[in-house]
Amino acid sequence: MEIPANFDYFGLIEEVGFPITLAMVCGWFIMQAMELVLGSVVKSIKKLTGLIRSMDGRVRQMNTDVLELDGLVSGSLMVDPLPENSYYTINQEDK
Repeated sequence: MEIPANFDYFGLIEEVGFPITLAMVCGWFIMQAMELVLGSVVKSIKKLTGLIRSMDGRVRQMNTDVLELDGLVSGSLMVDPLPENSYYTINQEDK
């Protein structure tokens, strides 16, 4: 939201008065400041979302590796492997 370069500020002051014009300018300034702050917050949230997604992929891979390792160790020791639900599992419904 930009104010045109040829905007007649004095005409606005004559039409609605100085206090109302000042309130409008202050409101515009606050909106610009909020836009700037929220823009940086959104960028930070997008970075964190990407980081969390990559960490989630690593956890899934580690889960698979632990299950394979458990199968190998259980097979070599000739014991039953732990039930699969005792490990960290992610519901497919969450996707």
